[in-house]
Amino acid sequence: MRAGGGRRQRGAAALILLLVLILGAAAGMMSAYGGSGKAERERQAEQTLAQAQQALLGFAILHGRLPRPALSATDGRERATACDSEQACTGYLPWATLSLAPTTARGLPLRYSVTPAFAAPQTLPSAAVATKTISRRDAARLVYRYGDSQCGPTTQCLPAVLIAPGKAMAAAGSEAGDQAANARGSVHFIQRPLTEDERIAGGAFDDILAWVSYSELRTRMVLAGSWQ
Repeated sequence: MRAGGGRRQRGAAALILLLVLILGAAAGMMSAYGGSGKAERERQAEQTLAQAQQALLGFAILHGRLPRPALSATDGRERATACDSEQACTGYLPWATLSLAPTTARGLPLRYSVTPAFAAPQTLPSAAVATKTISRRDAARLVYRYGDSQCGPTTQCLPAVLIAPGKAMAAAGSEAGDQAANARGSVHFIQRPLTEDERIAGGAFDDILAWVSYSELRTRMVLAGSWQ
C-alpha cells in the first residue's frame, strides 16, 4: 500500500510540476506578446505622427497657413472659425481635413497645438512668431529642447506640436506630472523617454511627440512660393 501511495504522490508531484511549467511558459508568451504588441503600437504611432507632420506641411504649402484644430475628437474637420489664442488653437488634429486616420494604433486621436498667427489666413508667415516649446527632463529640472523662454523673430520657437497620447493620459486628469502637463498645455510641452515608473520625476509617461519646425515650414513654403 505504501508503494502504491508513493507512486501516486510522485505522479501528482509530476503533474503539478508540469502544470507549473505550462503556466510559466504561457505567462512568458503572454508577456512577450504584450510587450511586442505595445512596441508595435508605439512604432505605428510614430509613423502616424510622421504622416501628420508631412500633411501639415502640405496643407501650409497649399493654403499659406497651418490648419486650425479639429471641431472635436470625433469630428476631424478643421474649425471654420479663427482661433485667436493659444488655448483656442489647441485641441485635436483635423484628421479628416488632412485625409488621415482618426486615431493612432493606440486607439486615441492625435492632439495638436498651433501658434495662432500661423493658422490665420490674414497673417503673413514671414511676420509671425512661433510660440510653442518642448522641454526635456534633466532629473528634477525641465530644460528647453526646442524653443526658449522668450520667442521672437530672431529666436523662433515651434509653429506647431503634435502629441500621440497613450494610456497614461487617461490617468493624468488634473494630477501633477509631465503627462498631465501635456494634456493641459497650450504652449509648453514635455518630451521624455517612455516609462511606467510613477516614482521618478514627472511620473509615468507615454506621450510621443512630433513638431513642425519653423525652419522646415519656411523652407517648404519658400520653395512652393507660398511664403510671404
